Amino acid sequence: LPTNGPEGLVGAPMETTFQAASAVWSDLTCAGVPTPFQLATSGSGANSVGFDPCGPGDSAILWVESGWAHSSNVVALTSITYDVFTGEIVDADLELNAEGFSFALAPSPSQVDLQSTLTHELGHAIGIDHSQDSDATMFAQAPPGETKKRDLDPDDLAGYCATYGPGAPPWPKLTHPIAPGQPPEDCTSTKDPEGGIIIDCGEPTSGGSDGGSDEGDDGCNPGVGHELPGDG
Repeated sequence: LPTNGPEGLVGAPMETTFQAASAVWSDLTCAGVPTPFQLATSGSGANSVGFDPCGPGDSAILWVESGWAHSSNVVALTSITYDVFTGEIVDADLELNAEGFSFALAPSPSQVDLQSTLTHELGHAIGIDHSQDSDATMFAQAPPGETKKRDLDPDDLAGYCATYGPGAPPWPKLTHPIAPGQPPEDCTSTKDPEGGIIIDCGEPTSGGSDGGSDEGDDGCNPGVGHELPGDG
């Protein structure tokens, strides 16, 4: 969690608000299937946007009070990094635009509700896209002062169940995971009879077969991540 930011919105207030927003997603069940993840805070959270494949894998929540690098009408933005073979999200960094907007725990009609914003952005962090339903938490817009998006709408739950419920597409199967330093081009994918995908990276044919890059020596592979900037 951020250590710097608007007065009254860091430290314990941010911790409490994050816990409330994360519980909305972490406590879900779909047809009796509990969530396969837990959203939690870490004392060693990242302090910049981006994924370090050799690092601890901590995500970041950052207040941006000057130098907002995205569209000025974007209240917040989440950038995710995912494994290009399995689709697994390995990092999600959330930026809050405090340069262009005033956030609050109990917003006035001209302020942005921090809890609603975090709930929306954490939806992106677990892979949920924008909804076309204006009542949904994952709708792309939220007027100032609005707090109803602290809780999920049926459309949000439908999106979650489509991604993590019992009817969701199966995870790809890795018969030979990619080796440190091995280029992605070595991997092939075929359809699984059960409806999924089988990915086989075989034995390394170029680069990294004798230990790989310096990063590979530490057991990490910087070639399998792809950053996808969010759109608020």
